[in-house]
Amino acid sequence: MTNSESENRPTVYLAGPVMSMDDGGAGWREDVEAYCGEALETRNPLSKYNIPVDDIEIAADASHGGDAVVSVSEIVENDKHLLAESDAVLVGYSQVHSIGTPMEVMWAYEREMPIVVWSRDDTPPGEMSPWYRYHADYMTPTLPIALHTLEQLATEGDDE
Repeated sequence: MTNSESENRPTVYLAGPVMSMDDGGAGWREDVEAYCGEALETRNPLSKYNIPVDDIEIAADASHGGDAVVSVSEIVENDKHLLAESDAVLVGYSQVHSIGTPMEVMWAYEREMPIVVWSRDDTPPGEMSPWYRYHADYMTPTLPIALHTLEQLATEGDDE
């Protein structure tokens, strides 16, 4: 286990679309964090922002000012840092345009992290990208099953 050794509970990175979502992808992540309670710890890449994600301006470089402006490198480096602190990845899948999520999945897969895809809009696996289907350890339309599976997979990885 990576980050949660001292807490004896797996840490799950919450991957999923942001820019294509009406709420910037924040709502489902907050629901998952509340649902997890004591069983799992989460790493939410949106939690560092003090304003709604859809109000954030993405700047090309780090020379910017204000809470509402974030650089490309800040986004990517923060996401990678949170992924590295995690034991597993939960993809909150919706059939919308999503650029970063497949990259987060690939990053986790290359580091042999468990990946579970939760189809939040009931998209059947056969309609998802072959890249998700290939790299995911498990796919489900049910959040409790997704989280239980992640907990089991992350704990199994501990025993090796």
